[in-house]
Amino acid sequence: MKEYFNHPLNVYSKDRFKQIFYSTKPADIPLHIFDEQLKLIEDHYVWVELNFTDLIYVSHEDLIFDTDKTLSSIFGYTSDQLNLTDLNKNIFLQYRDKSKKSKEFEQYEIYCNSIINQFPNFPGTLSAKKFTLSEKLTKVINFDELYEFYCSKTSNHLETVSKSDLNDRSIREDKFFGLS
Repeated sequence: MKEYFNHPLNVYSKDRFKQIFYSTKPADIPLHIFDEQLKLIEDHYVWVELNFTDLIYVSHEDLIFDTDKTLSSIFGYTSDQLNLTDLNKNIFLQYRDKSKKSKEFEQYEIYCNSIINQFPNFPGTLSAKKFTLSEKLTKVINFDELYEFYCSKTSNHLETVSKSDLNDRSIREDKFFGLS
């Protein structure tokens, strides 16, 4: 069981992530590594479904664009002092300019600690988005190859997504974060 929690459920390692997104040059993700990571993601989904009977599925879009409502519906926790959707936006923008230390981030830490006190199983922090889909579309030079490979996989656990869905999502994200 422990190994599933220690595997990064992403299509690139931390080092590869830094190489791709913190560089001015586009990079590629080797197909065999992409395939291995997709397999880990699928294995994780299967493991979760086998070991937890009362699952709540949350879409990435709901978590980003309506964080407050999503977490309230799952955990029943709300805060009058903190808007998590705006906080997500501020944390994302802070990644782009690390010289600014925002008070929103301090509020975020206080909020996470209050959730941990009420809900001991809460993971401790909320995921913070660092890059938009449109950036991923341009930074990963073999994105089209990876997309075609992903679409060729038959799986009950990997979401089917069209190129037009990707384009629509990237436009929505850029608008949401004020980047377009």
